[in-house]
Amino acid sequence: MDDDKRTSAKRFDVFVPLVLVVVALLIMTGFQTIQLTRERELLRARIELQEEPMKESQNVRQQLESVARSTAELARRGNVNAQRIVDELRKAGVTINLESG
Repeated sequence: MDDDKRTSAKRFDVFVPLVLVVVALLIMTGFQTIQLTRERELLRARIELQEEPMKESQNVRQQLESVARSTAELARRGNVNAQRIVDELRKAGVTINLESG
């Protein structure tokens, strides 16, 4: 009978810490899952907030490229002021693509 008590006591001694470890891992995993889900939603919201400014910046870029192409075309036709502008843009490292648009 003493052996049975010792065996059950040993099982109980191992069972409680094992259950505590498993419960702690489950709680930690659940907490991290909730945190990651919240962070993911915040990231999505910030990306959505950036969509409109990105569209606006693309429109401004297209307009700027159109002005630059028109200026380059004027320079090609001999307009002195347009040639100066194109030269200054080249000095600044800006290239004008006449084919797109």
